[in-house]
Amino acid sequence: MSDQSPKIITTFQNRLEMDAAVRSLGETSGDWELRQAALEIAQRYGDKVLPALLATLDTTNPQLRGGLGHLAKRLDKDAAVAALRAAALNRGLSDQARLTAITILERFLEVAPDDAMYAGMAAPEQLALHSLREVLADAQSDPMVLVEYFRQLEAEPPDVQLTMARAARLLEGAQGVELLSMFAQGAVQSAALEALQTLGMIADPAAAAALQGITPSLPPELRRQAERALQKLRLRGVAVPAQDAPPEEARCLASAINGEGQQMLWFFLPQADGADGDVLETLISQQQGIVAAAGRRAVEADALPERQAPGALLQGGGDQPLLLEAGIDYGRRRLLVALARTWAAEQPTPLPYRLLGPQLWRWTRPEPAAPQPESAAAGREDTVKLLQHPALGAWFLQSRAIYARAEKVLTGAEVPTHEAFTQMIAQTLQEALDSGDLSPAALRANLEAMVEWFTLAGDEQHADLALAAAQTVEEDPASHPLLLLMSELGLRLAMINLARGLLPELG
Repeated sequence: MSDQSPKIITTFQNRLEMDAAVRSLGETSGDWELRQAALEIAQRYGDKVLPALLATLDTTNPQLRGGLGHLAKRLDKDAAVAALRAAALNRGLSDQARLTAITILERFLEVAPDDAMYAGMAAPEQLALHSLREVLADAQSDPMVLVEYFRQLEAEPPDVQLTMARAARLLEGAQGVELLSMFAQGAVQSAALEALQTLGMIADPAAAAALQGITPSLPPELRRQAERALQKLRLRGVAVPAQDAPPEEARCLASAINGEGQQMLWFFLPQADGADGDVLETLISQQQGIVAAAGRRAVEADALPERQAPGALLQGGGDQPLLLEAGIDYGRRRLLVALARTWAAEQPTPLPYRLLGPQLWRWTRPEPAAPQPESAAAGREDTVKLLQHPALGAWFLQSRAIYARAEKVLTGAEVPTHEAFTQMIAQTLQEALDSGDLSPAALRANLEAMVEWFTLAGDEQHADLALAAAQTVEEDPASHPLLLLMSELGLRLAMINLARGLLPELG
């Protein structure tokens, strides 16, 4: 064996390691893990990893494509730009590889592509059609891949998204229905209108079901387009699925509404055979709408939390919140309210919701909630008892100003007297009201929502206390007993955290 053989073998092994490391970016879960993995690869191999990056450009995995971009961003910019520019101009590479190179240059390295980079490629819609077919093929083994695909696509300019939506029209039969449903719920209105128009042209019950499923999630102007598209299918004789009541297997577990107006809703959406179903988790806000979502497909019913009687409370492990077996209609009512807030904020719904949410609306619309009593039996002074319930454990004031005040107490020369601390609590509340950190109107809405939550739980006492608080919280809020207690709890917790060296992330 020559003297060079060990060196050649070592070089070959290093190349294999780099190739494996780069490809592992496609196996990461979530954006933070992806960025962290790209950083670690860049720190370990430096610019030596460029050949492995270039060899991976011909990929249809959206997670891997994003990882290549984050990796390129952490390498020497001049070297990365030169290598990727050469790849984009190389007609010997596939259109997919060249487009990936162009995407990384534009999105991650801020290098505008020139016309020469596109020379020799297929027409844009044909390239888009090829990409859509590949992601549909990937979705056969990983149904949630569409979420990551659209996450990457949403970083592209609106004209690119419109091109992709137009390309979906070229897919055969009902093959593109799920893709079109995702485009229809997106933020680019031109692509959404294109998708709705195309769905109205697909003479297949799957297209009608898709339009039924997405219509409640669309803002009013697009909802009218969806309804017209559905009517066109009816006039063409397409069978529109009948909407029955939700099956017994459908579930919603709901956390309490916290002091900031946020609530977690966990849905189990059974398939027709009832053997398994999809899981959709949403985080909604009384003020902002649907702010986050996550989901899984084809989950076995046996893997879920054991079903409880309606109104039962489930205590999660660790830091998991107390959950109410609330019933599917409760969760859907809450989502309809959140959707209105989402449209008002001009925000698109989260991608996992766009993929799985339409299943919530294949059934008849939810029954309205029972009307709340006109007045509460409890009084204003009684409302402090609310905070003894574990569901309201997070109802306290929290802000930078409160932590600054708590730090002054801890570093002061003397321990404040009871009277001084009482005054400090009142001042803390007044500052929160003056600054807008605490809104009595928003708090009233949160409390009214908790009336229904407690009612479903069969807890008439706390439902009445929540109603009493809702009906009085806007009357002289600076002296309201519940708000003063929230102020005191927030101040005391801030002092405890600072004493332990803890400082939460505050907006």
